[in-house]
Parts: sequence; structure tokens; C-alpha cells
Amino acid sequence: MSDSQQSMLDAATAYALRGLSVFPCERKVSLTGKGGFKNATLDAATIIEWWTNNPLAQIGLPTGEVNHLVVLDVDSREAADAVARMQLPPTLTVQTRPGRWQLWFKQPEGTKTQNSVEKLGTKLDVRGDGGYVIAPPSIHHETGEPYRVVRDLAWAQAPAFLLQNPNGNAHSAAGLDVIPEGQRHRTLLALAGSLRARGFSCSMVLSQLRITNQQCVPPKSESELEAIADYVNRKPAKSSGSQTIETSAEVELQYYHSIEREKMKWLWPGRVPAGKLTLFVGDPGTGKSLATVDVAARVSKGMPFPNGSAGERGDVLILTAEDDANDTVGPRLDAAGLSIEQQRECSRQGHVIYKDLEENPKSK
Repeated sequence: MSDSQQSMLDAATAYALRGLSVFPCERKVSLTGKGGFKNATLDAATIIEWWTNNPLAQIGLPTGEVNHLVVLDVDSREAADAVARMQLPPTLTVQTRPGRWQLWFKQPEGTKTQNSVEKLGTKLDVRGDGGYVIAPPSIHHETGEPYRVVRDLAWAQAPAFLLQNPNGNAHSAAGLDVIPEGQRHRTLLALAGSLRARGFSCSMVLSQLRITNQQCVPPKSESELEAIADYVNRKPAKSSGSQTIETSAEVELQYYHSIEREKMKWLWPGRVPAGKLTLFVGDPGTGKSLATVDVAARVSKGMPFPNGSAGERGDVLILTAEDDANDTVGPRLDAAGLSIEQQRECSRQGHVIYKDLEENPKSK
């Protein structure tokens, strides 16, 4: 038996000695026949037989209550960015292949977890009760490289939003329900308003938001929490604990004579004011999008407007849920007089940025 073959058996045995049930896999599929990963065992004789018959078999570990293990499977850079925003506690991290990781967390006694696919984000999956993962030092069947531990830490307590109580409801270590998507902003804003009304400072409000944010599924980003804290900080604190800041839309009344007059600032004099919302309105096919791209090109290059008004060079962000960058937006910028070289120069300087609001198959 080669060293690599022996290492698979040794590793599987080592997991079992730590109290973790294991089973052999090939290409991530169980080799134990009927029952699959449910045949995982701690029995040394069975483990030796399995890996003697399949020396290079991958090591499978059941997740959930079996091994008190719940795993976040991070399969893209986008998923990694989402995990970073969650501010999860440091825990054992396994690299499955370049740019892809597993985060291992401890599932407490008496709690349950669910498997999910992309519920928390694109290419971000959960392995809990009824699931399993491939463990180091298994060889990845596609890359030929071993799974390896990149952060050798003790398993951190599983985040609250991954856990369920025995009745299947969301559960947290503090015994509180999680805050699902669609209710997060309203709940956090109400909390922040209440704290501010009681005289809490902005930093104290932000600290409490971070704590409550752990109950959100998924948690909000730090910048979103800071925006909420900053918003309520601009409201006057009230001395009475029974009074809270309204979290719904507010109506502000002003006397006409108290309104300060300011001179209008223009992007395109007489037509497009600076810092204001301008709508290009018309029937379909009358050139609204084309006119918008023309203005974008002129602003990005600092060209004069069609009526001869001087143009000031500035940044442009194009958001579209309809037009494709390759066959529509790009050619229209060309036609508007922004050459390819000028477009590249503008891109380097951050002047024209294109953002597709939908996944457009034509742009892939």
C-alpha cells in the first residue's frame, strides 16, 4: 500500500478516533451501497475493510446531529464576499479547490439544521441534518488535488440562522427567533429608533445592531448597519423611554416664508439639473434610451451638449435592466462619439460604468 493510500486510511481512522463517523466515497458518491452516508461508522474494523477495498476513496463525513457538524459550502468569490459580510466567528476552514471553501461549525446538542442550496446567496450552500461533506485529505475527483485545511481552528458555535429547534422553527442560542429577509430592515430600524429615543449614542446603537444582526437571515452588511445607525443619530434623542422615533414615512411641514432659496445648478443648462432626478419620458421607440446614452457620453468626455451649452466632465453610472452592453449600449456610445480608446480611458478614470440589473444571457 502506497503512502497516499495509507494516508486515506490513517485519516479516516483519525476522524473516527475523534468521535466523527466516516464512510468512503468516489467522486463524492458513497461506496457503502444501500443506505449511503447513513452507514457512516466509528468502527475501526469496518473502516479498515472499506479503505482496504478502496484505498483512494474520499472520506465522507455526515453533517448534522450525527457528527454535531454544520457546514457552509462557499463555491464562488461572490459567495465568499457574502460570507465576509455576515461577520461569522473564525472557525475551521477547508479549501476544496482554488477559490472554494467549507466553513465547519459546531451544531449544539438538541438542535437541528437543514440542507439548503443558494438560500443564503449564490453558490452558498448549507450542509446540515441529512447531508454530508468530503473531508481532508481526500483527493478532489476533478482537480486531482487534496482537500486541505487552511484555517486549523476549533469549530465555532454554529450561527443562529443555521439552527432550528426540535419543532423545525428557526432557533438561536439566545432562544430568539431569527429575522428573515424582508423583515430585517424594518426590525433593525425600529430597534435603532427605540435606542436613540432613549438617549443611546450612535456608537452604542451600532453595537446593538451588530448583535441583533446575528439573528438576520442572511445578516446585513456592516455598511447597511452603519447607515441605519447614522440615520437615527440625526434624529433628536428623547428623554422618555416610552417615546420612540417613527420608523414609517415622515411628513415634514414648513412655512413658505421659512424656505431658503437656492440657485439651481445645472448639468445641462435649462434641461438637466445637477443633483436632481430627471425623467426622459415618451412613447416606446422615440429614442429615450438613445438620448440618455448620448448625454452619458457627453458628460463622460466633457463634450458640449446638442444646443451648444458647455459640458463639464464627470462620472457616469449606467444602470439597465433591458439593454445589452455588447449589442446596444456599447454601439450607442460609439455612435455618440465616444471612441473605443476614449471609452477605455474613461473606464480607467471611472467615468463610464455599465451595470446590468438582470442576468442577461446575451451578455455572457
